[in-house]
Amino acid sequence: MGAQRPSIITNFAGVEVDSKNIDVEGWSAGGQLGMSLAWTCKEPPKAILTLYAPSDFESPTWHEPRAEEWPDHFMDMDETQRKLPEKPVSITFIKIGGWGPTLRVSTGNEQGSEIRTIPSQRLCGGGSNPDPERVAETSPMAQARRGNCKTPTFVIHGEKDEMMPEIMAVEFGKALKELGVESEVLIVPGAKRMYDLSVKPAKKGWEDSILSGYEFSFKALGK
Repeated sequence: MGAQRPSIITNFAGVEVDSKNIDVEGWSAGGQLGMSLAWTCKEPPKAILTLYAPSDFESPTWHEPRAEEWPDHFMDMDETQRKLPEKPVSITFIKIGGWGPTLRVSTGNEQGSEIRTIPSQRLCGGGSNPDPERVAETSPMAQARRGNCKTPTFVIHGEKDEMMPEIMAVEFGKALKELGVESEVLIVPGAKRMYDLSVKPAKKGWEDSILSGYEFSFKALGK
């Protein structure tokens, strides 16, 4: 807690960065990290823009089966932890369902293991039942309920997101509105996760699914 933005004005390739006038943008887990600056940073950014980011780690929707078309491959937590190497592992695919979010990770010559990752076991105290307070520390919705999210925020989420339902983004937007925080939620009709990879500036789909988020940020920055 109490993180600070860089106070040094940097100059890279002729571009000067005004550290007092910053907006933060993030995708998926990066979006959650960006939103956390609203309550962990002494000088929060002027605006936050997120695309398909998790916003409520206490939501029961994490335990609802999703992406049923993805292959099933589970290993209990104790066995998974015994097989994980000390060095970083590679993610091969993500699957949601049953007992919560999971990542399939490569473990050397093993075929792979699935490990519950949200909320992180190590981050939230370990075990199959992470400490609720540690979970709340990382959850944008929990912090909004506590009145700690006051940064203008624009949330973009696909209607057909395979990992988390759009209702999570909608409810988070409502919580910000109730706090009086300037915020908007854009649910992109028919869009799945990472839909924006095929959307280019000024091309088909740009204005309907992304542009308004950047306009929100520019307005907050006074541009």
